[in-house]
Amino acid sequence: MLARWDRFDRDFENLLRSFGFQADVAGPFLGRSPRDGEKLTAPADIVETAAGYQVKVDLPGVDPKGLNVQLDKDVLTISAERRAETRTEKDNVLRMERVHGTFARSFVLPHNVDASKIEAAFEHGVLTVTLPKKEEEKPRTIDIKVN
Repeated sequence: MLARWDRFDRDFENLLRSFGFQADVAGPFLGRSPRDGEKLTAPADIVETAAGYQVKVDLPGVDPKGLNVQLDKDVLTISAERRAETRTEKDNVLRMERVHGTFARSFVLPHNVDASKIEAAFEHGVLTVTLPKKEEEKPRTIDIKVN
């Protein structure tokens, strides 16, 4: 059996943190699962187009019924739970790398998002949240009242 080299883990995690990744992001690379009670993170892409923004989050193995997308003022929060598979005592697990647990990601939205038109779709383990931009206000002439 291989023993984990803690110094290597620490150095690798410090390197990833220096690039802006969250703490213990190296865990899955090193064959570790999150400790009980820890939240998982899910990789996300955010793309701006002329019409708006698109947030794509990888959520393999997540049941869409347990997926939650909320908007609170200008903060979009995505949360879900990936449940562990049920096993019997007869099951002989040789390796377990897929992680399970709860996760949440929050994103501060730009001021030009039209919150009333946000849509979300879940397909093939990927959540896509579409955030349309508000229409730009056009210049207008203001009438002057004369007494």
